Amino acid sequence: MTKNSLIMIIPYLVFPTQELKIKVFNQLAEEGQVLFPLDEHFGMLKDKYGMQWMMVHKD
Repeated sequence: MTKNSLIMIIPYLVFPTQELKIKVFNQLAEEGQVLFPLDEHFGMLKDKYGMQWMMVHKD
């Protein structure tokens, strides 16, 4: 790592159901920015405070 290196930590949320993942994703996306649209397996967004989130659900 160099002196100017940046380390980024993004919370990774795993949900027990697809429905819960969709609900939380939509709530966090309000006034935020969708970075990767939510699909069957994965989604990523930045909430209204600038915090990034990755979401999946566990089958």
